[in-house]
Amino acid sequence: MAEFSKLNNLYWQIRYTRIKSVKRKYYRYIAKEKKCLIESGVDVEELRLLCRHLSNH
Repeated sequence: MAEFSKLNNLYWQIRYTRIKSVKRKYYRYIAKEKKCLIESGVDVEELRLLCRHLSNH
């Protein structure tokens, strides 16, 4: 679960900001982090479900 802590923090930042340009910046960071996780061998379906869960809080 430690490899997903950065994603948790990024989604938390998106939830608690109201500035749209800042939200877009964090979504770009999330896309970059997801790409790195997939390249490191994380299951794609697990990552997809986790991101879906984090975005629907």
